[in-house]
Amino acid sequence: MTQVYLHPEISDYFVEYDFGEVLRSPADGGPDDLRRKVMQDYVGEKCILLRNVRIDYDRDFVSSVNFPPTWFFKKFPSKVVERDKPLGKSEAKQEICRDLFGGDAGLFHKFESEVRAVNSGIRRALDEILRHHRIEATDIIWRHTETRVENLHFDIDKDSAEFESVRLYLNMDDIPRIWHTSHELGRILPAYYEELGLGALRGQPLEKLLQALSLRLFGNWASRGREQFPRHMVLFEPGDVWICDGRTVPHQVIYGRRVASSFYRLDVGALPAWHPSLASKVEAVHAAEAAGAAGASQGLKGYAYPFEPGGPRPPPGVRHPDLKNDWDRLYEESIQPRLVRL
Repeated sequence: MTQVYLHPEISDYFVEYDFGEVLRSPADGGPDDLRRKVMQDYVGEKCILLRNVRIDYDRDFVSSVNFPPTWFFKKFPSKVVERDKPLGKSEAKQEICRDLFGGDAGLFHKFESEVRAVNSGIRRALDEILRHHRIEATDIIWRHTETRVENLHFDIDKDSAEFESVRLYLNMDDIPRIWHTSHELGRILPAYYEELGLGALRGQPLEKLLQALSLRLFGNWASRGREQFPRHMVLFEPGDVWICDGRTVPHQVIYGRRVASSFYRLDVGALPAWHPSLASKVEAVHAAEAAGAAGASQGLKGYAYPFEPGGPRPPPGVRHPDLKNDWDRLYEESIQPRLVRL
């Protein structure tokens, strides 16, 4: 049973659907089509639990595969394994075979089969839910290295205004995956619009706005765990499947070891009428603020944010590292048999 520890100052935006009922609902895109309702909730900045999604694979075998703690395997692009080119002709597959299985081709082929099984199950669910959308990309990322206490953040995708992204998660571990989430973008954006001078970002790439909000409100990697925003805490159980737009629901992984997550991209020019793009929603806030129709912006009460007097600060000497280049070293430091002050 998924557990949600709700903070009283944050909206309860958690909903759930039975996937069997979704399949049985009329697939006409009308008000009774649960595919439409799921996606309207997604666009409405909700976190959606999907019950009874069947994804069959050899859990024991997958759990036995030890992913090295490198940046590449932190966000393992499983499409490398899914490509048709055979192991003997693919340098990328040969490198993965060496890193994960010491060059054992038999184990690699077993792994290849399990990746395809998991990804096919995820895509079957998403392709059904997205029946009324035009899908442009169907990438699935495997995150099978240990994650401890990310910084609270919005997801930042390059050129994010040019597509709609859909992220579905499958907890493949035998323990819960623990998340914190906070106020939705739709509440944060107008609340801090004037205070953070967000009007200056109108016309800029959407990801710049999301990055500015993440840094100014929540801080960076060096101040993770010290954010002063209120947060829900969620324990996603083994086998849980959920959909959440990280561009609109700020989140952080507190602890987790094995998850698969989709990075579907939708054609922004072919969205159903009931699916406004994130870029259009943000532009509506810009327009309302510029016209003075939004009223006076007011920050959410009681929370000092980073880089301002009274905001959370990292300990002296802690710098903001280049995570991509320093990841291996950071990971090794995090498991030293001593007290590590971060």
